[in-house]
Amino acid sequence: MMHSRVVRSFLAAAVLPVAVLSIDNVPHQLCHFGECYWDLDGGSRLSVSGSHTSISDITAASGWTILDCDSFENGQKIRLACHDPQKGCGHLYLNGAEHTVVRLPHECGTRPFGIVAREWDHEDQSIPQSKRSLLTRRDGSTPVVKGIRLTTNHSEIDPMRHGAVSFFVQAATSPDGAQALLPLASEAHLSGGPLLGRDLLTVINETNHFDTNNTSGPKPFNVKSDNVSLFNKTFPCPQTGVRPEFTGEVNVGVQGKINGTVDYAVLVAGTIVPPNVTHFSLFLGLDAAIDGTLTLDATLTGSITTGKRPIVPVTGIPGLAIEGILAIGPYVTVYAEADAILSSSIELDVDLSYGISGAQLFFPPTARPNGSFVPGDSGLKLSANPKVTTHGRLEAHLIPTVSIGINLLDGFAETAISLDLDTSAALDLDLSTSSAISASNSTDSNATATPAQWAGCVDVSTGFSVDAVADADLLEFISAGESLSLFGKTFDLYQRCWGSTANADRRRADLGVFRRSNDTMAPSSLSYFVEKVRSKYSRVNGCTGAGPGNTVPIVDQKVSGSAVKPH
Repeated sequence: MMHSRVVRSFLAAAVLPVAVLSIDNVPHQLCHFGECYWDLDGGSRLSVSGSHTSISDITAASGWTILDCDSFENGQKIRLACHDPQKGCGHLYLNGAEHTVVRLPHECGTRPFGIVAREWDHEDQSIPQSKRSLLTRRDGSTPVVKGIRLTTNHSEIDPMRHGAVSFFVQAATSPDGAQALLPLASEAHLSGGPLLGRDLLTVINETNHFDTNNTSGPKPFNVKSDNVSLFNKTFPCPQTGVRPEFTGEVNVGVQGKINGTVDYAVLVAGTIVPPNVTHFSLFLGLDAAIDGTLTLDATLTGSITTGKRPIVPVTGIPGLAIEGILAIGPYVTVYAEADAILSSSIELDVDLSYGISGAQLFFPPTARPNGSFVPGDSGLKLSANPKVTTHGRLEAHLIPTVSIGINLLDGFAETAISLDLDTSAALDLDLSTSSAISASNSTDSNATATPAQWAGCVDVSTGFSVDAVADADLLEFISAGESLSLFGKTFDLYQRCWGSTANADRRRADLGVFRRSNDTMAPSSLSYFVEKVRSKYSRVNGCTGAGPGNTVPIVDQKVSGSAVKPH
């Protein structure tokens, strides 16, 4: 897959509703001992660790009073003063303030911490009236107002000053997702400070383990498209013989909807200084119902290829973000495509209905994906014109896609993982009737045929495949194009042969128009047909021999999902 698609996918995710997790700074907690942690809403947690000088604190708990800062800017200058040296203001200066990771108060920026690029005695020594009572000493003097410039540019940070600063993040939408990732934590190690070399599972258990009772729950989604025309073309057809002049048309339409819930959890470990990711695990769970309808109305002959195209706008699913560390943006879209070769008047309506429950997968692939994937009830209507021999082949896809964009350490690494829920329908049709055989000698433009008069075969099948694929490399953890197959089956929806072909030993119509030299296509695959059609542009430029209308039903029935059989 091209990198441009990766960028587009992730940029699409970036504009979706991503909840910045609320950070619970424990008021009395001091980040003076080489480690600090933040409890986040939804049961998530961020922890950092390093040497005792690498992590410090500029909150009130550490004796600092903020005089000026920006609530939204992260790379900013802050004015501050120490109101109580006994609480540990001086800790910031151990081995120098520059290159120190500092815990920030809520009112400064949108991140839980910042990195000090520069510290100085500020040129503005004024103290706001509202802060004077706190900062004025008994002798009437006030402390020196300091200036700190925070940076989000990792190239400004010298990791040799204080040593590496490690981090790990646990975030999940449900207890199931959180628990699913815990076994993978034993494979991760932190590299810095008191946690050096400790396995991540031990760290999680020792640092007030993940709060599975405070998760927000799986995220619901509901996406629907009205009927969308994938292909539509009209063509003037002149009068010939008993066939009147008419305007031929081919129209391929599709509509669909998907609703369900997505459950995800992530475990990330690495270093903030220098920026690196040493462990990444993602859990994705899905429950969904897919319903769609494919329609075909054709009174022209030729080939059709529509290409894969979106039929609904990108729809966001609530995600999460810990700014500067992790951003996850799930989203849903629906694609469709169709390929066909037609030689007569055909009308087709076929439903695509599938249910997914308990689907689970991991990236990187560390456990076998699983889930239940079952077909639903499907309506099927097929009509053809009995006046001419009818050949036709169609393959169409309705593909809801659930994706999750991932950004680590401000773009240090990013990818998007897409779960393609590919539903498809295929038609093989090769029919003639006694009316068709005698059409050239008939002047009866209203001739029809009963089922007993058909000769040939009809085969309608549906398919469902579920595959997850990564759009881009994510360091050494995920490779671009890496995929997991969760499910893949084709189901016989309707098969019937009439006349002399009824006893023939074949699963699908042996259509001469689709032959390759002296061979026919493999009966269980449409791959050659699709390759053949897609190698050319759509060429709909022929008129049916019998003209418009006068189609008669071949099949009109509802097929129970429990009755369809895979092959």
